[in-house]
Amino acid sequence: MLSDSDILKKIERQPKRTAGFKQMVRELGARGDARGELSDRLKQLVARGELVQVDSDRYAIPQAAAGKNLAVGRLSMHRDGFGFVIPEASSLDERLKARLAGDIFIPPPAVGSAMHGDRVLVEIGNIRPDGRAEGRIVRLIGRAHMTVVGKFHYGRGRNYVTPIDQKITQEITIPAGMEIPSRPAAPQSPVTAEAAGEQAPRKPGKNPDRVLGQEASRRADWDDLENVVVDVEITAWPTVTENPRGRVVEILGYDDDFGADVEIVIRKFHLPHRFPPAVLEEAQNAEAIIPSGEARKRRDFRTFPIVTIDGETARDFDDAVTVRRLDNGNFELQVHIPDRAVPMLPL
Repeated sequence: MLSDSDILKKIERQPKRTAGFKQMVRELGARGDARGELSDRLKQLVARGELVQVDSDRYAIPQAAAGKNLAVGRLSMHRDGFGFVIPEASSLDERLKARLAGDIFIPPPAVGSAMHGDRVLVEIGNIRPDGRAEGRIVRLIGRAHMTVVGKFHYGRGRNYVTPIDQKITQEITIPAGMEIPSRPAAPQSPVTAEAAGEQAPRKPGKNPDRVLGQEASRRADWDDLENVVVDVEITAWPTVTENPRGRVVEILGYDDDFGADVEIVIRKFHLPHRFPPAVLEEAQNAEAIIPSGEARKRRDFRTFPIVTIDGETARDFDDAVTVRRLDNGNFELQVHIPDRAVPMLPL
């Protein structure tokens, strides 16, 4: 059985006091379940600050990293090309913790091939007396964006997508033939009902994976994508001299289309929006009838002239008002909001 002491001693004996995961698997004989145990222990040692993760699969003794003033953190870019790295406390030794105050400034030439949101290893250079520091990115540890949502443009010699998120400063080049998705967005979730052996009941023409519903499929073929919002899968990461390349995987429509803002936010922040068939089936089969048991617990205002106060383009109509004159001459304003807890309970 592996112990934290075994792992730390193994790394300390290495020439640069760093070791890779595969190296430790081999040299510590971590096979089968022990391999997973090793991975878990390494994560715990990093969380406690006893190790620093300096790459996706390399670990170092903090003193070794401190000798070079290294820190691991998340890159936050500015649209003007510079950025800041928010250091992880577990990657800093006590000396750096005492000297640093806040984020680490990364000038444009020192960003390299990193993108906004990436987890990076930074070599800290000058630390001012007030604790502000400047550094350069020396290694990428993890990418933040496998896909990027942006506006498509035709250009001379190349087509490209400008990201909606202005912190992603690089335009994404779209090679010829990659402008149109290989197939339209699936009308069902990726785990289809056919795979389960039956066709899930579904309202015709409606894509359950999109907020827009029927609006989403009102236009199936696009012969001009200029200024159209698309979701792009990155196929080649940027280098110091070249922009990232990608392919269009989904066409969302124009940014002022009804409901397009919701679709953009979902993909910009990589929110889950595809669900298993059983979940979709339950949602689609939900009855719009209030159970009698619930109705008996409540006052019934359905005969009142209540009107919504949500705008015409709202995605949900969940706020409503009515005004009536009372017998004493005063006016009563009622504001009605939905009880969202009820549909989530077993009926």
